[in-house]
Amino acid sequence: MNPTGARVTKQVLGGSRFEIAMRAPRPALRGAVPVLQGFDEHSAAPVRRREFPHARVTLILELGAPLRVRAGGRGAPHHHAGGFVAGLSSTFLATEHAGRQAGIELRMEPLAARAWLGVPLHELAQQPVSLDDLLPARARGLAERAANERDWDARFDLVEDFLERAPRASQRFLPLAWAARRIEASGGRARVGDLARELGYSRRRLIDGFRDAVGVTPKRYCRLVRFERLTQARQRMPRVSWACLAAGSGYFDESHLARDVAERTGLAPGAWADALAGTPLVEEPAP
Repeated sequence: MNPTGARVTKQVLGGSRFEIAMRAPRPALRGAVPVLQGFDEHSAAPVRRREFPHARVTLILELGAPLRVRAGGRGAPHHHAGGFVAGLSSTFLATEHAGRQAGIELRMEPLAARAWLGVPLHELAQQPVSLDDLLPARARGLAERAANERDWDARFDLVEDFLERAPRASQRFLPLAWAARRIEASGGRARVGDLARELGYSRRRLIDGFRDAVGVTPKRYCRLVRFERLTQARQRMPRVSWACLAAGSGYFDESHLARDVAERTGLAPGAWADALAGTPLVEEPAP
């Protein structure tokens, strides 16, 4: 059991009433699970929103009716009773619900997700996959069991118990974990050729290993890390100019930043910044 209780807050945002529960993961999990939170949203009308890309694997346990999700907002929406896993992606995830959603979200380091889920992560990179299709037999129904717990702390305990019993990363992935940390420390500026040489790998071996253990190529991971840093900088410094953000986040110039934001979010920088600040997006109905 985690000795630190969940911090529960309530807020109203964009016409929805939220209950948000957050708790620091247990010490043994903190390097692998940077984010562990619960959510319960009520709205008088259907809700559509965009979840922007980042450099972590997202695992959602649905505690109620499942979200409808579409990678990049394209195609027919899918729903996954019990929850889903979304691997690293270069574009946003469109989500929809009828007015109520509740669940637990984990953002997991890719190498930890590779060990826990037991599948090459490039298989999860294009479209969210049902959680029950990936979990071992003993853990299926995890979301249903969590929904029946009495409070957020009990739900988090159940999830963390599962994670602590799950396998750890294989020794063969340690060089790739080192390369991923180098990319993160550089803010996405690391050179793939330099990483391969330092590891004594060919470029092809490094690329193939990254697709398995992280889900994308090292170059795409650099770009995701850079965009994640840009997102964090925009949230910390909402009044800083786009030119300054571009220079500080590793973009060539403001137009380079604008193209990257459009590719990953489907929005102009200003609309994306408004969404980060909590201004609701007006989304078109799903086709």
